[in-house]
Amino acid sequence: QEFHFGELARQARIAALQDEIGGVDKQLQALRPRLDAASARLTTLRQRLLGLQSAQLLAARAEAYASAEAELPAARKALTEAIAERSDTRGEIDRLAEKLNGIQIELDRRNRELKAIDLRLADIAREHGPRRRAQAERILALRRRRRGMPAHWLDAGELALLAERYGDARGARLQLDRLRRHLDEGEWITDPAVLVVRDRLGADVAVRERDYLNRQGYCTTARLHSDNARAAYIAKLRATVRQYAKNLKALGELANVSVDCPTPHLENDDLSLAQAGLEVRFDFDRKGAVGLNDGEASGGQQVMKSLILLIGLLMDESRPGGFVFIDEPFAHLDVANIDRVGTFLRATRAQYLITTPVTHNANVFAPAQLTLVTRKKQPGTDWAPPIGVLQRAVD
Repeated sequence: QEFHFGELARQARIAALQDEIGGVDKQLQALRPRLDAASARLTTLRQRLLGLQSAQLLAARAEAYASAEAELPAARKALTEAIAERSDTRGEIDRLAEKLNGIQIELDRRNRELKAIDLRLADIAREHGPRRRAQAERILALRRRRRGMPAHWLDAGELALLAERYGDARGARLQLDRLRRHLDEGEWITDPAVLVVRDRLGADVAVRERDYLNRQGYCTTARLHSDNARAAYIAKLRATVRQYAKNLKALGELANVSVDCPTPHLENDDLSLAQAGLEVRFDFDRKGAVGLNDGEASGGQQVMKSLILLIGLLMDESRPGGFVFIDEPFAHLDVANIDRVGTFLRATRAQYLITTPVTHNANVFAPAQLTLVTRKKQPGTDWAPPIGVLQRAVD
């Protein structure tokens, strides 16, 4: 064995080895075709050897093959069932996979929505954080201002009245601005003495209000007394009207005239009393009732109506007649109506002072118990003729 030392020796050794490797490669290339041919022959021999052994193996396993062939239909059936079951299972798997895929898609969509909502909430929180803090500060300021307000400013009734008057805060501010402009632009008294006058006027108003309340109590009492007096007056008036209607009917029976005087409707108020009135109707000779101012009534009927109404006023329970002054009741009456009026005057128990001209029918003197005859002063005389007196003899 040779040993070499030094760099030159090392390089020389490397060159020698490279030459040796080159020689070995040449030998290998020369032997490679022979090696490939031997490998192909070996493969052919192995295949032949396996073919010779197959017949022996088939003969040895013939019984196993026969048993397997007998079991083949059942195996095929089982295979068919397994294939069908596998197909069903695969379809179910596909369906479940599709469903899971849809669920996954929906889940992804929901996750995206949740992520978008979270982002939106974060944006809102960033945007509204300052607003929320400002709102909280405004609420605290309003609470501090509320604690300093008078109690009546917070009363629900007062607030309802303000809402009804101004509508909302905007309307109240507009009214405030208008009042401020009015105060700024208007002309006002700035003398401090006005405050003294205001206080004095306020005191006068308070005194007047107390007087008003006191007098209102007096007015209430007076109104009660007035109502009671009116009620008593109405009761007396109803009784008087009933008595007057009774007197009219009694006088109508004496004159053979039907008299109807219904009681008026009376209520305890001034308007009802002012509008109340009597409506008297007369029925002469059963030809139909007529009123007081009926133009179709004759002169005698008009006189009879006037006498009945007048004498009825003077009659009461203690005095069936009265003293009546009548100026020429027989004027413009014919003889029949003169007799009718005279008969009526005699039938009543009232006393009469009646004037009538002497040129009239003599029947006008029939109801008179005492007749006074007067004449005018003649020309050239100092005195009128003496009064003539005629007195009817009483049987």
